[in-house]
Amino acid sequence: MPDFTVRQNGDIPFDFYPIIYKNELTLLEFWASWCAPCIQANKDIAILYNQYKDKGFAPVSFNVDRMTDQSSQGLAKRFNITWASTYQDMPVPGILSRVFTVTSVPVNYLVNKRGIIVAKNLRGDQLKNFVTNYFTTLQQ
Repeated sequence: MPDFTVRQNGDIPFDFYPIIYKNELTLLEFWASWCAPCIQANKDIAILYNQYKDKGFAPVSFNVDRMTDQSSQGLAKRFNITWASTYQDMPVPGILSRVFTVTSVPVNYLVNKRGIIVAKNLRGDQLKNFVTNYFTTLQQ
């Protein structure tokens, strides 16, 4: 996966490579506040994050609502997103539109620490089982 940086918080760069290469498994989650499946996904991600963050699981949430940095931060707080998050207007502009195909939400990609996409669009039990199996395999 190519290195990419998006802008957040008044044009501050948000670089994903350090997150991806520092962790065993990174979840890139594209969501919106008006999307019921996205809201449920955030709850599921929170459980996995709390269970596996010390083992190297790092979600990164991209909110695709039309908004400002301040409203994005407010939504992250409202939906209890305690991991890295930023926003991207739909359709996703720039490098993200070339790397990921995001035409609707929810969409997610699981990326290993080498930058390889190892799964995509897993939800609920599928996501839980994949993450659990991934970290179980690493321990063997």
